[in-house]
Amino acid sequence: MYLRGLLNFSLNFFYDAITDLEVVIEKSEEANAKHYLARGRCFACLSMFKEAITDLSIAINLNKELIDAYLNRGKCAYLIGDTGLAFMDFQKLIVIEPKNPMVHIYAGNLLMTTGSYEDATKAFTNADNIEKSSLALYQRGRCNVALNLMGDALKDLSRVIEQAPTDKVAIADMDCLSALKNASGGSSTIQLADVPVPPVQPDQDEQANQPLTHVSMVHDK
Repeated sequence: MYLRGLLNFSLNFFYDAITDLEVVIEKSEEANAKHYLARGRCFACLSMFKEAITDLSIAINLNKELIDAYLNRGKCAYLIGDTGLAFMDFQKLIVIEPKNPMVHIYAGNLLMTTGSYEDATKAFTNADNIEKSSLALYQRGRCNVALNLMGDALKDLSRVIEQAPTDKVAIADMDCLSALKNASGGSSTIQLADVPVPPVQPDQDEQANQPLTHVSMVHDK
């Protein structure tokens, strides 16, 4: 039944997966962290974030080292605006998986949301140092715009384009910032009122933009 739940999840049959997993949880003699993790992911994919957080919290209580539970609970908490819980989970992930660049990117995104741009910049730098990442550089560039460091922002965007030469968004942003810098007489700083900083989204690339990855659930088999 558990494997059928995983299969239904992978096929995007989330309600069927929840039904299967509820049977598994009810019939199990002992509580199993992976069962709650699996059902929590199903809830999250249905945007039932509070239910997801409840199940993921149970999974964490049963297994303090369950990385996916922290990751997914942190994302869900972030999406409902519970920055305290999200930050706590991402901090825990950094301790457990310090060499995972995405963990640092998630933490950086959260710090951007709270307006801690300097700390966010450090998080994105850590991510890029671990593994070259155009996403980390792009997000760091956005932080530099917010900090009115246009020269540094342009450098970050330039590196993004080097790594992803077909990134139309980065190219457009590069052209925009370059024009603003030229209009200001080449100054590396521009009045922030002249530069709209788009609202921070949970993640900027296709993979990171998913609150839960369907693929990762299959690894629990």
